[in-house]
Amino acid sequence: YYDVDGDGALWGLPPGPQRVRVSTPKEGQDTKGVASVKSKLASLDLYTGRRPGERGPALDLRVAIATEVVVEGFQPAKHHRLTLRREKVRKTYHFKAWRIDISTVLSTTPAAPAAGGAQPGPEWSPPVQTNEVELELDGYFLKRNLEAKRAGGR
Repeated sequence: YYDVDGDGALWGLPPGPQRVRVSTPKEGQDTKGVASVKSKLASLDLYTGRRPGERGPALDLRVAIATEVVVEGFQPAKHHRLTLRREKVRKTYHFKAWRIDISTVLSTTPAAPAAGGAQPGPEWSPPVQTNEVELELDGYFLKRNLEAKRAGGR
């Protein structure tokens, strides 16, 4: 994730601070990276579980509505700050208009510089592992199923 404060207009983004996610495939995949911005439209925290260190892992359950816009031609500049790296291993299942993603995620953030001078390149915190389950509704299939219902189909 790159923070691109003030530069969003270059890629047609709304004014204000923006976080651009650059998804890069693992080695051996034929696709190239894609830059995008996620805009959270609404969110409802249903359950926020235990904090880390209190008898087991943390658990959060939330419902969110968001859109994602591809940022064509994004290239990070020197003044853009790399604020988060996430490495995902994902398994995806499809069921009718739904997509279920089950992921293991390793997240790292830039570490504070060590005393005694800066090192070349960013130093990163140790990775933190989390597990995610995402349930996404596919707009194309939703629209197609609603049209079939209106036409008297099942």
